[in-house]
Amino acid sequence: MRKRGRNPEKSKKRGFERYLTLDWKEVYLIIVAWFLLLVLHNMYPAIFGRQDKVLFFIATIIIPVFFLIALAYTYFKNRI
Repeated sequence: MRKRGRNPEKSKKRGFERYLTLDWKEVYLIIVAWFLLLVLHNMYPAIFGRQDKVLFFIATIIIPVFFLIALAYTYFKNRI
């Protein structure tokens, strides 16, 4: 019986491979984080009265680029 917690396969990986190899749990986590940052970006002016560029930058550039790079890395790594 496998213990819950850390994925033993993932903890063996070194360097960037740990962050670039995706499983379904991480895909859902990325989608939820992206959605929450979009919602926070839209709610930020109503709460604080000014625009926030950092949340917009993370939600529109950083998360999608990371997701595409990790998706391509996982696809090509599993294909070989």
